[in-house]
Amino acid sequence: MKLDSKFFDRLRVKPDENRLLRDAGPKCDWEGCDEPGLYPAPKGRGLEGQYHRYCL
Repeated sequence: MKLDSKFFDRLRVKPDENRLLRDAGPKCDWEGCDEPGLYPAPKGRGLEGQYHRYCL
């Protein structure tokens, strides 16, 4: 296929939705887990505003 072809300019690739979710947010804080951490959990007393991020 020639790079200056009129068909080449119209090719589009949809982004993978799973990849977008993985790359969009923080990672899960559970050791060995690579899923996105969508659910915040407070770290504890004296650490206001700080959260662990977990997946379910």
